[in-house]
Amino acid sequence: MVVIEGYIRDSAGQPLARIPVEASQPGDLTLTAVPEITDNDGYFKIIPQRNVDEINSNVYIVITDDSKKFVSVRDRYSRYKRRDFFDSQGYK
Repeated sequence: MVVIEGYIRDSAGQPLARIPVEASQPGDLTLTAVPEITDNDGYFKIIPQRNVDEINSNVYIVITDDSKKFVSVRDRYSRYKRRDFFDSQGYK
């Protein structure tokens, strides 16, 4: 069983609480029935609704941060910065 978990923090390293986090795969295959909400430590844990191949699957994390405090996410391969995908207004 694959578990997708992590922490959402702001640029100062402070946890972001109550941030909705979802997971999906290419082709808009949603892995979450409803968004998981980060706790007071910024922690989230997603148990996918269906089987996910741990080795050969791409999984996208969708983070909804209306306050725009979220700045980046890191996985085992790299770090992805919000500014690489969106401009200061939230568009690209």
